[in-house]
Amino acid sequence: MAGTERKPAGRPRKTAEGGSAMTFYLPKEAQEYIRAHGGAKWICEKIKEEREKNK
Repeated sequence: MAGTERKPAGRPRKTAEGGSAMTFYLPKEAQEYIRAHGGAKWICEKIKEEREKNK
């Protein structure tokens, strides 16, 4: 293996797109619902829809 560069361990603080990981409490029912609908991508889609409605 050439070079001694190592990837940083753990989750990145920010993604290349500028996003970041968040941790917060959700009830079990909400977790199951979000996972069933596509997880973080589903949440992002819903936020975009709400922003468009509230313009």
